[in-house]
Amino acid sequence: MNPFRSRPVAGYTANGDDRRAWMELQPAPDRRKRQPGTILLYCAALLLLGLAAAQGYVSWRAQYNFVFAAKREHLPSVLEALGLDTGAVIFALLGLAHARMGRPALIERTLNLVCAFGSMTMNLLGADLGSPRSVAVYVLPALLYAACSDRLIATAGHAAGVQETSVWRFFGMALMYGLRAVVALPSTAKGLRLRLLQATPLPTGQGESHTAGAQFAGVPADVVGAAKASLRATVAAGNPLSVNQLQERFSLSRRAATEVRNDVLAESNGHAQM
Repeated sequence: MNPFRSRPVAGYTANGDDRRAWMELQPAPDRRKRQPGTILLYCAALLLLGLAAAQGYVSWRAQYNFVFAAKREHLPSVLEALGLDTGAVIFALLGLAHARMGRPALIERTLNLVCAFGSMTMNLLGADLGSPRSVAVYVLPALLYAACSDRLIATAGHAAGVQETSVWRFFGMALMYGLRAVVALPSTAKGLRLRLLQATPLPTGQGESHTAGAQFAGVPADVVGAAKASLRATVAAGNPLSVNQLQERFSLSRRAATEVRNDVLAESNGHAQM
């Protein structure tokens, strides 16, 4: 196999007299060249298979004992105990396949972790919840597999040039919002409700006209804007909302409600009733 290939030099072409262009030799790219860390990645994948087999057996035994104690049937208990761990391995392999193809594997990584945490929960139900040692022994296999498999998929994706948000970031955000709800439940619930309503607008029916849909184009997205719009409507009707009414309807502080009322009344040039 010739390791060199020839190509025309820039600026020279062959003419009609069959004169050949100047050529230069340059090394042909070696397609068999591996990226740095490829061998280590393969080794990690093989070790993960061994880890999945070992930890999966330990997890299966715990789940089998738990399921068998409830069903008292051997074969159904065996099959049910295999479900979550087998699903986790399947989703991990699908995630690796997506990563090696240079595609994001967010769904596969999420489902892999869901199955692993489901397996951990099943193990936990069979442990002695009053003993920290028993809890640690029963949850360790699933946690170890979840961490190793997800990091292997992420590393394989990085090697293939995939840029995606870490799955653990979403778990971290959920944990932070959970802690915030503990210390400030009312404001957290209101903020999440407003965020949910903004992220899920109601679709416009196919039979509705563009004019009807345009009526909602100017709907304010924030609470202060909504309060001002409502107050303007009541000012026009000759019965402006009071500060207390603004506080109650829009969950504003007294200072914010006062500022909203002053701003809207100033816009009406003081002709509204006080």
